Amino acid sequence: MALLCRHDVVLFIANMRSAGEKQHYVMVLVETLFQHLPPPYRVGLLYDIGCQTERSCVKWGFLDRYIERLTFGISVFHAFGHQWYHQRLYTLDRQVDHAQSEILENLGAWLLRRSQHTFAKRKAAEEVLQKCGKPEIDLRAEWKAQVETQTKPLPRQSRNAGKDAVKELIQLRETRDGLKKRQREYDALIEDENTPVDEYTEAKTELESVRSHLRELTAKIRDKQSALGVADHARLEKLLNDPFLAARMNTLALKQCLRDHLRSRKFELDRLEHSFRKQVNDQKVDAHTAASVKSRKPAISKLARSYNALCNTMQQLFDKGKAPCGAICPKQLELKGIFDLDVDDTIWEDIGLEEGTPAAPPPWLADEDVRAGIKAMLEQDRCLEEEVRLQHECRSMRVWLSEEWRLVNLALGTGTYIG
Repeated sequence: MALLCRHDVVLFIANMRSAGEKQHYVMVLVETLFQHLPPPYRVGLLYDIGCQTERSCVKWGFLDRYIERLTFGISVFHAFGHQWYHQRLYTLDRQVDHAQSEILENLGAWLLRRSQHTFAKRKAAEEVLQKCGKPEIDLRAEWKAQVETQTKPLPRQSRNAGKDAVKELIQLRETRDGLKKRQREYDALIEDENTPVDEYTEAKTELESVRSHLRELTAKIRDKQSALGVADHARLEKLLNDPFLAARMNTLALKQCLRDHLRSRKFELDRLEHSFRKQVNDQKVDAHTAASVKSRKPAISKLARSYNALCNTMQQLFDKGKAPCGAICPKQLELKGIFDLDVDDTIWEDIGLEEGTPAAPPPWLADEDVRAGIKAMLEQDRCLEEEVRLQHECRSMRVWLSEEWRLVNLALGTGTYIG
């Protein structure tokens, strides 16, 4: 196992004496690397099972001296088998020496190629950004919303989902009533002409905080009531063991999970639909993407059937008169076109699951210009970061070449020095 820098130069090699990529080989290589680096330096480690290595470091305290300076990353769609080569250490050493000599001699050409490639990518990203016509501040807001949506935990089905939601709403109402009582007390102190100055000032300050908290809590209660489909004056204690509400909460959780899977599938298919490159590596990644999308199709279909089954359960409870007053049963999904994910599909409608007007799909998902703009914006950001790294490497190479030139001339006795 070897540790390479971003130029593919071998830094350190560990002799693997057991089958499999044991974690201690990685830990030793990283520990050795940090022993040769100044304290302020940060390291980005690209490793196919970097997520497992990071988890071990956090859980067991491995590399605890350097964990704050270490960022783990994994390659996209890493799914190719490892190939084992049984070679003599002598042959391996000769290959490494030859590779390092070749890379060192061509480092200047590598920097030039990398700079030209980065410039071309940034230029193309700027053209896409200009073509999409969306302000960068809006694109960053949409990207932030996309990250928050795609990284938040998905809701889970539960036997007590309705009961837990009702209990949470009861607690929120009690907290709201307490805040209203405090607000009335502070209002009375402010309106009383005999209130001391210090109490008046404190009441004035606290009143603003209570009002702000009350507005946030009221909005949260309104959302919870909308999800449960109950009115503000409803007696929640009667709904604690309501089977219709439990089915409703589970149906909503299942639909949100199904929507998330369909979104992920759409983003994966984007790579295949817009892929025109013919390099071998790109073909492998595209083939793996297509296989992954195909393998997950049965699971998505099963989720859709489970959702329709819950909708049928809600309809049966409604027909038996076990649904709250004014409740509406959600529509079942058409399985035939569920993978199209059009803007007007039933998958976006939460009628019967959430009150109010159904929310439209977010622009980061439904607007092609916004999606293209986000990709170009991220591409531009990475290019700018790469340009900074290349400038730093170019300066370092100049310093190294100047020092090498000085030592060569010193050895020859000329004393000539270039600055």
